[in-house]
Amino acid sequence: MFRKFKFEQDFYDKLRCIPFSTRYKLDLAGVKLSLKSWNLFSEEERAKLCQMDAEGPEAARYRELLVSLLQKLGEPAKFLEPTQLESEKAQWGNPNLIPADIAAKISQLGLTIGLEEWKRLDDLQRFVLFKLSQGKHDHVNLGPALKEFLDSDTRYKT
Repeated sequence: MFRKFKFEQDFYDKLRCIPFSTRYKLDLAGVKLSLKSWNLFSEEERAKLCQMDAEGPEAARYRELLVSLLQKLGEPAKFLEPTQLESEKAQWGNPNLIPADIAAKISQLGLTIGLEEWKRLDDLQRFVLFKLSQGKHDHVNLGPALKEFLDSDTRYKT
């Protein structure tokens, strides 16, 4: 399933950027993929990577497909360190504790999120907020994502 969010809908047409639901799958599969490599894939290959499941036992199939696509392009496969994945998941994966970095970035935007709201978010939504609150992002989508997630009627799937 390809889960789409309204805050990033501007680039779904050609999939020129990696959607957050696909970034989540990449992390589950333990593969690091640059935007450059992503854009070397055909639109059909990008769509397949967006549609495929990557949870549980499907993570291995997803990883195999990614490695195969990269090899076909002559691109090296890069893998994420399991300790980094575990450290990040310990932050976004805990529905009972809002990570300090996320709370601080949200507060800087003049917004708030309470623990009950955080608990209502699913893993993907917490993952997105975590990634958007990290230093390598400009945080421009953090506010729109938070507002979308707290208003469950705006979430949609295809």
